[in-house]
Amino acid sequence: QSVRKQFEEYDIACINYMLYYSKKEVFEIKPKYFVLMDPCLYQEYVTSPNEPPIPSHKEIAAILEEVDWDCYIITTVFADFEVKNPYIHYIRLSCFSTEYKNWKIPLFKANYINLGYYNVIQAALFFAIVFGYKDVAMLGCPYKPLNVKMTEEGLHVVEHMHYYDKDAYEYTIPYEELHSREEGFWERSYYRAYLSCKCLWDIKKLADSQGCRIINYSEDSRIDAFRVGKLQL
Repeated sequence: QSVRKQFEEYDIACINYMLYYSKKEVFEIKPKYFVLMDPCLYQEYVTSPNEPPIPSHKEIAAILEEVDWDCYIITTVFADFEVKNPYIHYIRLSCFSTEYKNWKIPLFKANYINLGYYNVIQAALFFAIVFGYKDVAMLGCPYKPLNVKMTEEGLHVVEHMHYYDKDAYEYTIPYEELHSREEGFWERSYYRAYLSCKCLWDIKKLADSQGCRIINYSEDSRIDAFRVGKLQL
């Protein structure tokens, strides 16, 4: 409640699995927006046998059916995901990836193009900027895209940790999966991390051009594009 009080004049947006793992808190703060971008939220999701299962879109939809306040779901135009709840309205963003250029700002605002949704954090920030928000506070966004180590046998071990996990979990990628692709694991991982970080810096440029101030209050965050703040609890 003390955290919510600090931002009581803000419109709150919750992203992806917060609705599932922090349902009690979400229903207390009654966010105005749910930014849902993970593929499993609008199609059947298949996980690696070595990776712990995550909630399906059906489980998320069941929770959304319980929502009893007016709010918006922000997702992409290609997402075939809709809940028949009269309290929920939909904002569907374009999904044509492009880099930041000043002359593209009118196209961003008209929802013809975007900055590329490499993760849900970027999608939420992009939406906030083009919808005219001037102060944006980020919480629960540690963002650690390359938490990987190797075994003595040369297998990659990926560590996952989210704010809602009691402990980080690890899963080992088998040789069959590593060698089933045309590019190497590190090549793919670093390239995706590069694209994702570049998009965050493009978002910073867009925010600066629109007079939008973004402050990251997340603890132990790896995001370096925005000013860092500390909550006074």
